Amino acid sequence: MRLILSSSIVLAAVIARPSGPIGAQHAVATGLLAGVYTEEQAGRGEALYGTYCISCHGQDLNGGDTAPALVGGDFIRNWKTLGQLFGYMKTSMPLDSPDSLTERQTVDILAFILKKSDFPAGQSALTPQIEVLNTIIFVGTQP
Repeated sequence: MRLILSSSIVLAAVIARPSGPIGAQHAVATGLLAGVYTEEQAGRGEALYGTYCISCHGQDLNGGDTAPALVGGDFIRNWKTLGQLFGYMKTSMPLDSPDSLTERQTVDILAFILKKSDFPAGQSALTPQIEVLNTIIFVGTQP
């Protein structure tokens, strides 16, 4: 299942057949409207954001002189999947110490960004598994 997300509404969910051996389990997304992260995870992400990200991206995630906003249509249009965003965050951030955060810390910050972008929380935490994150697709809002 490929999840398609927009900051204003969930546009669609389409079935994706991941490559792999015949009979392999396919990812099934249930409760799309219930969200892809938990409130607890976003809370952990908020604390980490305050330590590692706020100085460049700002308290409201609207960016500043040295860093782009992490919310809004312009931000969402930069990414196709959560996997793409996660990979960039993991290897390039924080700017003064790239690749210093763990996968768990990075995915928790990503959950906080999703919360601040008004995506709803759900019952299951967002996983740092890139194969799963690559099945969650952002669809930006139209200008």
